[in-house]
Amino acid sequence: MISVSAGHRAENKASEALSDNYLQHVFKMPELVSELKGFINNDDESLEAKPVPDSPPKLWMLGTSEKSAVFARDNNMNYCFGKFMSGSDPVDVLSTYREHSAGGEVIITVNVFCHEDDKTARQLAYSYAVNQALKSNGRAFKGVPSDEEMADIELTAEEKEETDNILSNLITGTPDKVKEELTELSEAYQADEFMIVTITHNIEDKLNSYRLLADCILKQQ
Repeated sequence: MISVSAGHRAENKASEALSDNYLQHVFKMPELVSELKGFINNDDESLEAKPVPDSPPKLWMLGTSEKSAVFARDNNMNYCFGKFMSGSDPVDVLSTYREHSAGGEVIITVNVFCHEDDKTARQLAYSYAVNQALKSNGRAFKGVPSDEEMADIELTAEEKEETDNILSNLITGTPDKVKEELTELSEAYQADEFMIVTITHNIEDKLNSYRLLADCILKQQ
């Protein structure tokens, strides 16, 4: 898989617009994608990509908005919708992607926090959401805060609201509960695949979340 990223959350637009050469990269995206397609298809006889895989790589667009969906659709690319970092309605974005055609393959990227205990799963998600909310005020930790650090955090009213907004976009719970929600999303969005993102303070919590979800899904196939 080869992915190209486009489309960002609204609250990030200001910082992105102020970054070096941001608009230049935006304007050059069609040219860059066309060039990448040429490399994949070996259109340039003077340049050959090696080693050549048995199956040609698939080109994907990672995006968070209808704008990126339009770009992926019009350039015959598969589409990965970053639900975990988007405030856009997935139904609207994917409907735009599939407009006028069936479109290509679709991946939905989601934040998941899975644990044997539902309360622990929610706590893992809460720590992540709090740190994300703190970023808007420059108070974020270098990583997800520990339980001890969480105990000392006092959120402003604005940060509490942002934390709740972030939590509403996360999938948390026991393996069966998470599997059920993923199944519902798959049917609602007609997704071919999910990409799971789990960010925790302790690496063991991350690995355990992946392990529990994998075991739950695979044992029922």
